[in-house]
Amino acid sequence: MEPRRILVIDDDLEVCGLLEIILGNAGYQVETVNASLNTVASLLVNRYDLVTVDLRMPNMDGADVAQLARILDNQVPIVVISGFLTPGVEVRFQEMGVHHFLHKPFQAHELLETCEAALRDATPPSV
Repeated sequence: MEPRRILVIDDDLEVCGLLEIILGNAGYQVETVNASLNTVASLLVNRYDLVTVDLRMPNMDGADVAQLARILDNQVPIVVISGFLTPGVEVRFQEMGVHHFLHKPFQAHELLETCEAALRDATPPSV
């Protein structure tokens, strides 16, 4: 079985590197992007099992990215990772079908638990 593919979108290269290490060590195949044009290209060309996105980024914020991801693949689970999450922001994302959030700063186990929950929730039960 091939490892699940995760796209990490964050304008902070250190955060991208940290997520790549944590998720990669857990057996996921991770691709990181930190610029809006690269984000669009990655989402158009590749299929991912999960997308993580930062909330505040220049040019395209997390909501823009989530909307684009939903248009291209309505089923892909999305995890919003930010230090600026509020109940209002979470409601806005929930209206787009995004139900997994992780507040910065976070621990490695919290990242893994959140991503695993998002993947599990997106996988239909076996019949």
